[in-house]
Amino acid sequence: MFLFSSSQNTFFGNNITDNEIGVGFKAASNNMFRGNYFVDNAQQVYDSSSYDSTIQMSTNIWDFSYQVGGNYWSDYAGVDVKSGPGQNETGSDGKGDTAYIINARNKDNYPLMPYGSPFAISVSSPQNKTYSTTDVALDFTVSEATSWIRYSLDGQANVTITDSITLTNLAEGVHTLAVYAQDTEGQTRTTGKIYFTISQGAEPTQLEAFPIEIAILIVVIAVVVIVVVIYFMKRKK
Repeated sequence: MFLFSSSQNTFFGNNITDNEIGVGFKAASNNMFRGNYFVDNAQQVYDSSSYDSTIQMSTNIWDFSYQVGGNYWSDYAGVDVKSGPGQNETGSDGKGDTAYIINARNKDNYPLMPYGSPFAISVSSPQNKTYSTTDVALDFTVSEATSWIRYSLDGQANVTITDSITLTNLAEGVHTLAVYAQDTEGQTRTTGKIYFTISQGAEPTQLEAFPIEIAILIVVIAVVVIVVVIYFMKRKK
């Protein structure tokens, strides 16, 4: 399919398979694509602006809403381990946790995953950024049951874990992290290297201070209890 100077069309329920180009555009914006299957096309979406800079890139709609979802993309590399409009709630929902990026102006926010999520690891922390504390959470999810999970920090020996943990006493500078997992069928996956930085002068995460008023109250109550106990012990004698 190729759209030339065309707008306000809706494409729904199509199977677009094994083409050189799945769908192409030339100055064609404000069209909606949802519920379509883009399967094994050499280029899923093509825009004429990629070879002619005088043509403005077309901007189209690739998902209707969270409830309805977007389209299926055979080359989507994301996973489905979360749910909700922000894809931040527990449990899969048949939609990818991250958007399918088509180009600078077009993306499918809720790519369909009707065949389930391939075995994969998704790490939400640490991210590729700078942290001002020497303690950083290692938060991750896996899409299937596992026989083991391990991580390697800065190329050191793998450490076996069973759940999210906190990496403590990290030195200043750049660090690399990789998480590995094996599912119950023997398939092994890795996140690849994740880079993050500990800022200069970073300090350990401080536990919230215990309110002094409560501490004083506890001491006073303890003293009163001790005095009462001693008083009654003396009276019995």
